[in-house]
Amino acid sequence: MVAFVFCWTNLAAQEQPFTYVVATDNSGDFTTVQAAVDACKEGEQRSIIFIKNGTYKEMVNVPKGKIISLIGESAEGVLITFDRDRGAGSDFTDFRDITTCQFYGEDMYVEGLTIENSSGNGQTIVVFSNDLDKALAALIIANEAKAAGKDVTLFFTFWGLNILRKPQIRVKKGIIDKMFGLMMPEGAEKLTLSKMNMLGAGSLMMKWVMKQKNVSTLNELLTQAREAGIKFIACNMSMDVMGIKPEELIDGVEIYIEESSYSNSNLFI
Repeated sequence: MVAFVFCWTNLAAQEQPFTYVVATDNSGDFTTVQAAVDACKEGEQRSIIFIKNGTYKEMVNVPKGKIISLIGESAEGVLITFDRDRGAGSDFTDFRDITTCQFYGEDMYVEGLTIENSSGNGQTIVVFSNDLDKALAALIIANEAKAAGKDVTLFFTFWGLNILRKPQIRVKKGIIDKMFGLMMPEGAEKLTLSKMNMLGAGSLMMKWVMKQKNVSTLNELLTQAREAGIKFIACNMSMDVMGIKPEELIDGVEIYIEESSYSNSNLFI
C-alpha cells in the first residue's frame, strides 16, 4: 500500500467559504470528489471543496482551467484511494490509467487528506512541469515517501526534463533542437514559479524565504533523493521531442521509453 498525507497550512474548516461539500453519507452536495470537481467552473475564481471524513474509492482528475482547493476534514479521516496497477497481466498500459489523482489545474491546493494507490507495487511520481514550486513539491513528496520506506521512482517527462539538465552543457544539435534548448531553463537553478513570478522577482523572493526558514533548495532535494536511492528516469520519447541529449542530464538518470511496467503512479505533477 502506498499513501501520501497532505496537511500543509492549517485552515479551520468552519471558517472556509466552501463551494461544495463532499460526504459519503449524503450530507453534502456530492458523494464523490470527482463530481464536485466536475461541478466547479473554469476561470480565475477559486473553488474550495470540503471533503468530510470517509473513504472515497475513486480516481480524481482536476483539469486545466480550474483553480481548486481540496480541503479534507482530517488527514487521518479522509482517504482517496484506487487500486489499479501496470503489473503483469494488467489491462492498463498508460500511467494516466492508474494514477489516483491527476492535478492539471493552475495553482492547485491540497490540505488535510490522504491519497493512495492501494494495489501494492512500487510508487512513481510523474514530473511533467518545470515550474519551481511544482518541482519542489514533487521532490519533497518523493523524499518523504522514501523516508517512510517506500520504493520511489521519479519519472521526468516533457517540461519536467529541464529539472535534470546540467547548466551550460553544449552538444551538437540541429537548428530546431538548439532553439528548444535556448528557450528552456537549464537545470534546477533556472526554474521559475508558476504564479507570481514577476519577471523572476517572485522566484528570488521564494528562494530567499526558503533560505531564511532553512528549507532545502531544489538542488539539495535532488541530491538527497539520489543519495537516498530514489530512482530517476527520463522519458526517451520526450527527450527526442524536446531535443535534449543524454549527456545534458545530471548523473544517475536512467532513460526509458516509459516508467517501469510494474509501478503504480499516485501523483502527476
